[in-house]
Amino acid sequence: MSFKQLINQNFTAIGVVTLGTLLSSVLLALRIKVFQDFFLLFLGWNLILALTPFVIALATYKYVEALARPFIRIPIFLIWLLFLPNAPYLLTDFIHLRLSAATTVVFDFVLILSFSVTGCMAGVYAIGIMKQFLNLFYNPLQVKALVLIFSLLCGYGVYLGRVLRLNSWDVFTRPGTTIPKLLSGLQDPLAWLMTIGCGILIFFGQRCLMAKKEVLPHS
Repeated sequence: MSFKQLINQNFTAIGVVTLGTLLSSVLLALRIKVFQDFFLLFLGWNLILALTPFVIALATYKYVEALARPFIRIPIFLIWLLFLPNAPYLLTDFIHLRLSAATTVVFDFVLILSFSVTGCMAGVYAIGIMKQFLNLFYNPLQVKALVLIFSLLCGYGVYLGRVLRLNSWDVFTRPGTTIPKLLSGLQDPLAWLMTIGCGILIFFGQRCLMAKKEVLPHS
């Protein structure tokens, strides 16, 4: 698929995510300029991580023929899934409002809201695009089951990031300590609440936004 075809097939998704990213970046720059502090600068890094699964999903869309090989497709899919929780994770950044000064708390709320909505939209569109890709290799029932499964895994990933403070790459850089944490978290009732709550929100969010079905081209 050419770059022009890629843009045309995903014009709405790319447009929404791009505009959200630009708006969030401008608001962050204004906060730094006006209030002369870097308190919420980490939102920029969090948004980059949130955009990663969206970019990976677009890459699968572009290189669909190369990814037809399972030994290539499966590792890419797992990496995409590993980074997917970074999208809804931005919603948990509202916790930092408790540290905002009285003079900045309203603007900080708007700023975090902008980043959160952008991140969630990127995640939802990433799932929608990946869903179309998976339709080429699995039957509709299997695809729906996969979407539900990685929506729930995404919710669990938010718990791992916010509560256990794990990063997406820790499974590669610190497997000895990360893998036990992945399993021990299942004993925490909060993990199940966040998994189910976030998972359902993500699942129905992508169903609503991706209601207009598109056919993924083979070239």
